Amino acid sequence: MNPPPDTDTDFIRSNHNLSRQGSLSTVVWALVVHYTSPIEMTDPDAPMRQTILLVEDQALIALAEKNTLESHGYSVITANTGERAVEVVASGRPIDLILMDVNLGAGIDGPTAAERILAGRNVPIAFLSAHTEPEVVERTEQITSYGYIVKDSGDTVLLASVRMAFRLFDAMHSVEASRRMLATILEVSSHLIETRDLQVILQTASDQLASIAGMDGGAVYLVDHESVVMKAATPAVSADFPDHLTRAPLSEHPHIRMAIETRSPVSVFDTAAEDFTPAEQEVVRLRSLRSILYVPLIVRATAIGVFISGSTEAPTIFSGEVVHLCSTLANIVALAAEGAMMDATR
Repeated sequence: MNPPPDTDTDFIRSNHNLSRQGSLSTVVWALVVHYTSPIEMTDPDAPMRQTILLVEDQALIALAEKNTLESHGYSVITANTGERAVEVVASGRPIDLILMDVNLGAGIDGPTAAERILAGRNVPIAFLSAHTEPEVVERTEQITSYGYIVKDSGDTVLLASVRMAFRLFDAMHSVEASRRMLATILEVSSHLIETRDLQVILQTASDQLASIAGMDGGAVYLVDHESVVMKAATPAVSADFPDHLTRAPLSEHPHIRMAIETRSPVSVFDTAAEDFTPAEQEVVRLRSLRSILYVPLIVRATAIGVFISGSTEAPTIFSGEVVHLCSTLANIVALAAEGAMMDATR
């Protein structure tokens, strides 16, 4: 059980008065303006070595560069032709960076190989060359790349260029991820703004958040004193789903309780290895859950419920990007749900 760092809940709390003075869309826009980059969460058991595909037709140079990179913690795969490089990438092998020689002798050259690779896979490429002539450099500039390394510049330059290529690619990925997240926030928010029906809001939240998280299912529970009540589920629960699980004491569901009391997401990587209560085990069995993410619905420093998403296949790592996005949307859902509940009591 590993709660990630706090998200934007403090901002939502401080801006809750906007929901009384203006519309939900005002709060959504304020949240979008405030949006910050997600904090990555990693699986502690995952291998940390980055894999580099080194494409070099000269065996001695390839061996020397391979030894240098491996001595500094990288895993290196080599290919001596452009065609072979394309084949290696197409095979689906995990590759974090490609160091591509420009001139590969007979067969296709490095830029052509890079174009073919990038047509099917988004992977950072840095070019290697002994040439600094303008026409050679310009040829590589026509292709999305993350560096041009002049051969025989020394190990220090090679290693610094590799690190820079990784940083540039990560920065670009973060920018694109943020753009996708903002688009998703606005799309889901537009659906919530259109209704004041609590059930529609919660079912929309369950459907959308499960899809965004890439999970196989989801559910929304609201807090009722010391109990939680299931208000929506994706897919819908079967007719014989036990009543004692649709309304249950918080004491029987400590993972939900932790998310609510800490007001922070809680994730379970592998349900088979987690210490669950009998009630939690029953839910896991009935919903065939393998990994679970619990995200609290927070309004004015109070968790009014929790969104739960889960996978049913192999254990899943919930990336910082996914956790951050689900938390942001959960806050929007919480505001919409509170507004609907206030309308219902008038």
